[in-house]
Amino acid sequence: MKKYSIIGIIIFLIGTYIYFDTQSVEIDETMYGESDLKEGFNELEFEIKQPTYFPEEIKIRGINIITHDEEQVIAHVHGSSSNGKGFDYYASKVELSHSENFDWEEIKLEDKNALISRRENETTIKWEDDGLTYELNSGATLDEESLIVIAESFE
Repeated sequence: MKKYSIIGIIIFLIGTYIYFDTQSVEIDETMYGESDLKEGFNELEFEIKQPTYFPEEIKIRGINIITHDEEQVIAHVHGSSSNGKGFDYYASKVELSHSENFDWEEIKLEDKNALISRRENETTIKWEDDGLTYELNSGATLDEESLIVIAESFE
């Protein structure tokens, strides 16, 4: 009986190891700066829309591609100007969700439904388009009106 108990424990431990070993998640982030921006956008395995309007002399300064278990899931693009104004936007294959810790209001971006959250020193706009979730945010550097115009300019 003791022999069968030990064999059972060994099988349980091997099964547990195999299960948890296959359940691991690998997350990786590849960053491209201003000098290799074109390469970064070319490396994206999914097509994203980009803003065509940039206030305050803001330029795209970088893109980070986030990979989950070897599949690209998020493109994080950041832009800024020489005077410190800027914004970030994310294009994600992950479904739209929003934190219950913030107050969200439904708004319209031309023909799209969106959510906006206004917090001290940060405004965030989220919407879905062509199967991707977009999130655009800025600290206190840009006002809400400018963010809405940027969001409506995505093509």
